[in-house]
Amino acid sequence: MFFLIVWKISGKKSVLQKLLLKLSYLLGRHLSIQNSQNRVGFLSMSFHLLNFYLKTGRFLAITPPSTEIREHSKCRQIYQVLMIVGLVMGTLGSTYYYKEAFSDFNFVKIAALILAEWMLCAFSCRIIVEASRMRGWRRLIKDLKETSCLVQDEEVHTRKVLFKFLGPQIIFWVCCICNVWFAVSVVGVIFIKFSSVEIFEIYFFYTLYICTLLEMIRKRYEGLRRRYEHRFLRNRRHLVQMSGLACSLNKIVDTFNDNFGYSLVLLICYVTLESLNYLDFNLEEYSNEYLIELFVSQVLSVLLLFVPTLMMILTCDNIVEESQKIIFLVSHSTLGIVDCEMRQDLDRLLTILTTSVPHFTAARFFSINKSTIFSIFGTVTSFLIIMLTLDPTQPNCIVKTNLTET
Repeated sequence: MFFLIVWKISGKKSVLQKLLLKLSYLLGRHLSIQNSQNRVGFLSMSFHLLNFYLKTGRFLAITPPSTEIREHSKCRQIYQVLMIVGLVMGTLGSTYYYKEAFSDFNFVKIAALILAEWMLCAFSCRIIVEASRMRGWRRLIKDLKETSCLVQDEEVHTRKVLFKFLGPQIIFWVCCICNVWFAVSVVGVIFIKFSSVEIFEIYFFYTLYICTLLEMIRKRYEGLRRRYEHRFLRNRRHLVQMSGLACSLNKIVDTFNDNFGYSLVLLICYVTLESLNYLDFNLEEYSNEYLIELFVSQVLSVLLLFVPTLMMILTCDNIVEESQKIIFLVSHSTLGIVDCEMRQDLDRLLTILTTSVPHFTAARFFSINKSTIFSIFGTVTSFLIIMLTLDPTQPNCIVKTNLTET
């Protein structure tokens, strides 16, 4: 309801600003209370934000309940099993329900639709399983807490962090509401029944869970670079400390890959297939009064899927870029050092950095970097051409005409 109100009053700038300021104040107050009650030591603002909305995502069983390191209760384990059973049964039911509609498509389109449906089911089940694996979650949280000293400047820019958190949430939900509004006007209320679980899973897994963890890792590499820029000549002790921090950050990346590798494989495959299905639609099946609604709904659906994936991939690439910047700074610093002991420490640090470069992989099937974006584009384009070629409802397709003439 909150985001619907924001959508309605978005034209009134002063009212919207007051509403955002009030929400940021309440959220900041909640986080400050958490910070004052923290007895472990310093934790960054991003850490408190992660803990804040993990408590909401646990109702779908797709995230751990919080950043507190504790075992799952029996009730939660039963709830996770019931969620998996419900997802599988729901996928079976939707496949059976739409089997008559599939008969109008060619076999490539049918395969893409069914694969996308089951890829989403497998992805949903996988993230529930990952949320129940407390050993990997303990390692990740432990290493993140140990490296929180690299992001202490977040406490100074609390309002900036809060607005960076609120901005994507408002944009996401405004786009979701617009998409649901236009889709319901075209296909009816059944769209909500069909897509509600998908929307909430994408929201909690994308914009809150994975992207926040990646942003926390990126800020720690950025903090390591800033620490080297300001302190490396003051004391040799900082070089030894940086070596330990670099190893800890590399452990965080490895733990992230182990925890979320398979879910990222399923997620990227699902986004590719679903984007293909949204892009391959026939405007002639709808009356002229619904053309604008249909076009806007299709575009928003593709954006809601692809933009979070794009941001996730770019964040992974930015983390690797930050580590390369640190290596560049250390390698150039060795040129002007005369002290032999200082030079040996720098060489040792450079060796650790070069052997601990972060490398994000999707369960070791492929690396996650900027080239992944072009791979998705290439796959969607290739299959879209095949679908248009085999589509019986488009006899004037140039590709099909040429194949027929030959």
